[in-house]
Amino acid sequence: MGGKRVFCNPPYSNIEPWVRKALSSKAMTVLLLPCRSDTLWFSMLVRDAEVRFFRKRIDLNADGARVHPAESSIVAVVRKLQ
Repeated sequence: MGGKRVFCNPPYSNIEPWVRKALSSKAMTVLLLPCRSDTLWFSMLVRDAEVRFFRKRIDLNADGARVHPAESSIVAVVRKLQ
């Protein structure tokens, strides 16, 4: 597959603009997001992207300190057809 690939972990306080950008981008975009199935951006992703759920909560590393998110995480892959 030719083209660009992007990984994005947007701020959890403002996810929707990042999802809209990924869905409109020509690049393949991988998003690490909280699992919030009651949001508009989640329904947009389920319709137009491949969404993968983690069985367990993941640990994140923020400035050298381990962070344990309060919610489960998902990975969404937005692929563009050529």
